[in-house]
Amino acid sequence: MNSLEKKNKTVDKTAETAAAAAKKKASVLEKGKKRKREISVKKTDDIVKKSKIIIDLPDALRTFMIHDCNNIKSRMFVPLPRKPTVSDIISDYRVWRCEKLGNKDSCNAEEIIIGVHFYFNRCLGTRLLYQLERHQYKEMREKFKHLDNSQIYGAEHLLRLFGK
Repeated sequence: MNSLEKKNKTVDKTAETAAAAAKKKASVLEKGKKRKREISVKKTDDIVKKSKIIIDLPDALRTFMIHDCNNIKSRMFVPLPRKPTVSDIISDYRVWRCEKLGNKDSCNAEEIIIGVHFYFNRCLGTRLLYQLERHQYKEMREKFKHLDNSQIYGAEHLLRLFGK
């Protein structure tokens, strides 16, 4: 046997062992060996969802919210549209804030006020109403299509935004 034949046999044996190793690896995976789970890192979205802002409500407002809840369970709904509306309350607060504090932190305060107004309009139907009130909500939306929720609903509903 010359040196060329030896090299070819060595290459063939190497190829055979590589093929056998691949076959063995494939058979192990086919037999149901489970992969290890990858540990996922918490995303910033999950952390943002869990953060909460706690607002201390006075006892009188908490009592009002409890009575409101009991009234809803007794099917005594709040008559709509309300006066003053949420839009009226927010605009009155805006005026009061300007008179009381002037222009101090006006940009931040205005941004927060706009955010509260926007969030109220968006989440009223899904988060702020009790299940029993959803039918009334649908009726009001059909009747007052041209108005925002904040122009129909009142202080009771705005309070739910800040309460638990």
